[in-house]
Amino acid sequence: MDWTLARIVRTQAQRRGDRPMITFGERTVTYAAMGAASSRVAQALAAHGVAPHDRIAFLDRNGVEYFEVLFGGGKLNAVDVAVNWRLAPAEMEYTINDALAKILFVGPEFFPHLAEIESKLDTVETIVALGAHPRHED
Repeated sequence: MDWTLARIVRTQAQRRGDRPMITFGERTVTYAAMGAASSRVAQALAAHGVAPHDRIAFLDRNGVEYFEVLFGGGKLNAVDVAVNWRLAPAEMEYTINDALAKILFVGPEFFPHLAEIESKLDTVETIVALGAHPRHED
């Protein structure tokens, strides 16, 4: 069996549907909801020209959105780059540029960091501002 991120989320959405997949604080997401959300992410990424092996960077604390982006990118065979939110802005900039990230997802807590480094991000074509949702402290 082919164990890709895309296949895992698709298979589990079919097999486990309404069963809880992830819980963060008060928010619980089912396998089916994750399958649907990650498909929407994949469609949006494709609409922005993301192709197999393109890099997608994610800068935020742990939350449901990370998995939506991870699995959505997986459906396109894109590469997920989790940017450590504990880094200094200059280190974030280096990580994103070194990865050749085409799209950057950023959580609201890190908008000030983005403001500091945005003009220095060489390969990022699109920045996606994530909404605020409850998170666990890491």
